[in-house]
Amino acid sequence: MHRRLLTLTAAWPSRRFPRAGGFIRVLTQGMRAEGFDVRVVAPGARGGVEGAVGFPAPVVRLKAAAPSRVLQLLYVMSAAGACVREGRARPADALLVHWVLPSGPAALWAARRLGIPLYAWAHGSDLEVYAARGGFLRGAARAVVRGASGVFAASGSLCRKAAALGAAAVAHLPVGVASVFKNMPPAPRPDGPFTILFCGDFIPAKGVRELIAARRLLGSGRLARWVCAGAGPLGPALARAGFEVRVNLDAAGVAALMDASHVLVLPSRSEGTPLVVQEALCRGLPVIASAVGGVGELVRSGREGLLLAPPVGGRALAQSIAELYDAPELRAALAGRAGARGAEVRAARETAASFRRTLAAWESVRGGPPSTP
Repeated sequence: MHRRLLTLTAAWPSRRFPRAGGFIRVLTQGMRAEGFDVRVVAPGARGGVEGAVGFPAPVVRLKAAAPSRVLQLLYVMSAAGACVREGRARPADALLVHWVLPSGPAALWAARRLGIPLYAWAHGSDLEVYAARGGFLRGAARAVVRGASGVFAASGSLCRKAAALGAAAVAHLPVGVASVFKNMPPAPRPDGPFTILFCGDFIPAKGVRELIAARRLLGSGRLARWVCAGAGPLGPALARAGFEVRVNLDAAGVAALMDASHVLVLPSRSEGTPLVVQEALCRGLPVIASAVGGVGELVRSGREGLLLAPPVGGRALAQSIAELYDAPELRAALAGRAGARGAEVRAARETAASFRRTLAAWESVRGGPPSTP
């Protein structure tokens, strides 16, 4: 059974983006709690968030920046080399790569050089966005999923896409939430001003500009408190538009903020199975979100929240917020069903236990540990 995992991820929390890849960090903590020995290779400057909070898993920061069109090749080369060096310095039983693209090709090459099996975890943009563009990117994704001994997928949609690319084995396994979201019962919704919450990176892909437009379109007739938790280049624009901007919140801080809010908004252009939506459901917080990726597998429109057809514009977002603002009975009904749905959400350690059982089942079918890809 694979206990020593070398993990390559395309995103990991940093001082500039404290929530970037935060769900990978939460999962890694769950895996360590479940008995896995994990070493992480991730982009970003050294001395990131994990150093400040005493993160227990060793994290090796890549010299290359996070993936971009210009630095893509440099990133892949840096990631591949770092994985081989770490694997040789501290032998691993398997290499686990988060996101089939952009990190998958580097992980596949490194796993072959190290002579260990590769497992890939699809989270959304890798197969929903990049591989869907066809051409070279689709070919690279196909090579990774076919070369992996197994593929984990955060949503049913990603499972189907991985299978279509020829994955030998696929398991549906959403990433779980930090235990604080499950261990404490949600607080009653506050009686104060109607509070609209956004949690995530302050970047265009998360619909931040549409959120700013929605605040303007909602008008002064509906007094509301607008709160954004996260960080990113659009932070100053949010502050100028009158949002309360919160940075560097830990899991307990995010849970408390959710308990003090009336609705979570997530007008993203693409998502996998977003951790923030799972967290909101655990706190009984209704959600207004784009119907992208695996969001619809978590939230049923009119049941736990409201789903909007992508791409979401500021006007459509403002109208949905106004609908909940004007109907406290609807908000209460959505909150109750959100809490019931949240009871079904796994904690990260439960996800790690499912990961372990799935690996054991795959090995049993093959009659032993999987061969090197």
